[in-house]
Amino acid sequence: SSPPRLLFRAVREAMFRGTPLSHLPDGTIDSMKRIKLADAKALIARQIVDGNVVVAVSSKLPKEELKRKIEAAFA
Repeated sequence: SSPPRLLFRAVREAMFRGTPLSHLPDGTIDSMKRIKLADAKALIARQIVDGNVVVAVSSKLPKEELKRKIEAAFA
């Protein structure tokens, strides 16, 4: 929708043709339409595992209460 964005995309596709880097990380409208809920769940299961997520929070809640709420949300 914007000339600079279209130019960036065309240059990236030309420079990295044939490699995963030729695709924008946020995908295209067509690629987003093909993603199914099961695909998203599988990605999350592979990528977000105990010990590799950092959450920064600013809250008036006590630390332990906040920790319980966060862990419950990500359960």
